[in-house]
Amino acid sequence: ETLGAYHIDASGSRKSGRALIININEFENGAEMKRNGSAVDVENMHSLLEDLNFEVVVERNLKKNDIIREIMKFTEKMEGKGNEKDICAVCIMSHGNSKNQFMAHDKLLNIEEDVLGRFSNQNCSAMKGKPKLFFFQCCRGGKKDHTIVTEGKSMVSDGTRSDSSNLNDALIAWASPPGFLALRNVKKGSPFIQTVCEVFKTHAKSEEVLDMCRLVTEQMYDMEHKLKNEETNIEDDVKNVPSFEMRGLMKRLYLKPKSPKVTTDTTDTEPQGKKKRKSSMKQSNGECQPKKRKR
Repeated sequence: ETLGAYHIDASGSRKSGRALIININEFENGAEMKRNGSAVDVENMHSLLEDLNFEVVVERNLKKNDIIREIMKFTEKMEGKGNEKDICAVCIMSHGNSKNQFMAHDKLLNIEEDVLGRFSNQNCSAMKGKPKLFFFQCCRGGKKDHTIVTEGKSMVSDGTRSDSSNLNDALIAWASPPGFLALRNVKKGSPFIQTVCEVFKTHAKSEEVLDMCRLVTEQMYDMEHKLKNEETNIEDDVKNVPSFEMRGLMKRLYLKPKSPKVTTDTTDTEPQGKKKRKSSMKQSNGECQPKKRKR
């Protein structure tokens, strides 16, 4: 056991972690808000978490109250003798906005209050002192990180405080920095989820989590995308760089895959290096919080 590292027991048939994936790809606001390509993200994240020895639950297109209920059920299930886990993970995929909110099938939820706050030391005592991972594939505003590209098709975007200060031992991974768009390929899924899965599958056996996060950032920075401006119908040149936040993550975190060697299929990816990666995207209505319609 590495000195100063969180304890993750991957021995025997026991699952060392519990994970919840929530994907909202259909909305009451209309079919035009459908998040095509998100099913690929769910499949990739599910595969990654299973390889990392998590017990995985997947929920789709839940309403606001159902999401809150599922998260509470998720935390309650880790209470009690025999249900203990060394680590937990939550992945939310939906539209989002600059107010730290994301869309359920019907209404907006507050990320701090409705998600992160549920895992505070007070609300989830079973995970006190244990690592908690959060992944958010949703926009955090409408800004674009511009770059220069000359070819490629358009991207789409994933856009729509209760006190969670007692949330410790947590790593929060966002698809974009505050105020910026999160992108999604309508056929291949999001660059963020895809890169996280590729990097973690390849390096989780030997690398610490924060080092893998740095590698995710480096690889995403080298990607190039085009995003169509809905007002001008002109394609803007953009980047999608993730953001990682630590809250009381006081030890090193080494994930322990269930298999001796976790690898990823690289037959459809370009060699790594300084060569910029281009992404072919198809236009849709994006992933920002839908505007209210006039009645």
